[in-house]
Amino acid sequence: MNVIWLCSWYPNQVDKFRGDFIQRQAIAVSALLRVDVVHVVFVEENERTESKIVNENLTEHLYYRRNQNKLLNLRTLLSVHQIFFKSVSY
Repeated sequence: MNVIWLCSWYPNQVDKFRGDFIQRQAIAVSALLRVDVVHVVFVEENERTESKIVNENLTEHLYYRRNQNKLLNLRTLLSVHQIFFKSVSY
């Protein structure tokens, strides 16, 4: 079984402690199952994507997107999740 963790809080370069408990839970679950964490961070600077393999069963996908108005932020969240689902084969 594979787990996709879509979280609104997760440690990132902007705030290293935001949602650190979620990261610890993902690490614990990855001892038994393959886990992909998807998190979108809204920033003022340039957009970028980071994927980091933490261990053989845990991969973190962080998407840094420009901060816009709340309606466009929701649209950005949905489009990032679609991009992720197209790139990962389960």
